[in-house]
Amino acid sequence: MNEEKKIAGIYKRVSTLDQKREGFSLPEQEEKLREFCKFKGYEIYKVYEDAGISAKNDKRPAYQEMMQDVKDKKINVIVAFKLDRLTRSVYDIEKLMKFVNDYECDIDCMADESNTTTSNGRMVMRIMTSVSQNEIEKCSERTKFGMVGAIKSGHIPNRAPLGFTRDNKKLVPDPLTKDVIIRVFDLYLEGKSHQTIANIFNKEKVLGKTNWYDSTIQKILSNELYKGDFVNGKRTKHPTYYENVVEPIVSKEKWNNCQSQKLKTAKPTISGKEVKIDKDTYDTLNNFMHTSKRVIKDMPRNQALFKELTDYTKSYKDLEQERDNIKVEVKLLENKNKELQRDYDNLFDLLKTILQALKKFFKRLLKIGTENDKDNVVDEIKEYHKNNLYDNEDLHDIADNTTREEEINDYLYTKNYDYDDRDFEI
Repeated sequence: MNEEKKIAGIYKRVSTLDQKREGFSLPEQEEKLREFCKFKGYEIYKVYEDAGISAKNDKRPAYQEMMQDVKDKKINVIVAFKLDRLTRSVYDIEKLMKFVNDYECDIDCMADESNTTTSNGRMVMRIMTSVSQNEIEKCSERTKFGMVGAIKSGHIPNRAPLGFTRDNKKLVPDPLTKDVIIRVFDLYLEGKSHQTIANIFNKEKVLGKTNWYDSTIQKILSNELYKGDFVNGKRTKHPTYYENVVEPIVSKEKWNNCQSQKLKTAKPTISGKEVKIDKDTYDTLNNFMHTSKRVIKDMPRNQALFKELTDYTKSYKDLEQERDNIKVEVKLLENKNKELQRDYDNLFDLLKTILQALKKFFKRLLKIGTENDKDNVVDEIKEYHKNNLYDNEDLHDIADNTTREEEINDYLYTKNYDYDDRDFEI
């Protein structure tokens, strides 16, 4: 390759932080790189620009376009101001070096003498990339350290749950809704089930809502925030427990009593089974879930119809024959209502099982699938997260120990701090 004519693709990238820290803009990069190409005798084919995009991975539009031009033999040398303009990841630089070697292309960086034309140049590339990745990791550590301080000060990095509100970005009990939370705990300690409490709230239209579910009640009862504590990364391998970080709504004694009550009444669940499904099965399950949602949505209407018919029979007790006929119909409706209730319970259990199975399926794809598969999985679980089918901890479970863990954690971090205009300094 060293003897053939060098056709250069100039790659320039800068983020707001880079420009503030290092003081060079995109036009300045391009000007210096054009002079560098002229000095080296490189013919410039095209300038590729990624503005305001991090180099933590290679999912950058202009970068991907440049890689395609390398494949198409349109360029045979990549010119950049510094190696960290191309990547800050040790993994990605090894992948890039293998890529350019396979397609007989060189890399030549102006400012840090990183190149692939000599063994020393390749060594410098690996060293510089390790330094860049270390910088990213140190930044992450500082962010986590700041997060700890924020949590201990009552700045919880999640959307404020029911019963709480924000006061100067600090989580505090909401005087308008905290009594609802207290009532949930009290009703549960009286022996009422999750579903019974949800039915009571729907009947009374608590907070103007008629969409209280047993899962909503269950989440309230298991949330440590209501006793003043917070668990960061609850479902990860190393969760962190913080005590007394917010003002409690219920006492620790009451909260613990509810957990004991829950253990006594807990139903056995399906666990410990690995479920493998192909794409066709996944599509079938996905369609089934949408159908089950419609069935569940129709349940209140069916129950209202049953009540209406029951009231109708009470108005015509003097019509003996009619009463007997209606009794038969009511009996049929009662049986149908019981069947619908059983179907609802079965569908809900199946839905939970399906979501758990899909979690394992997604995690497996993130480990062994192609990059395209992994992209599709990341998009899919983000959509599930947006639709509240998966929560933050579910996404942590899926991403844990996979190559997309950092990407998904960044998404969750950004998503969580979008709530409540969370722009406080950490």
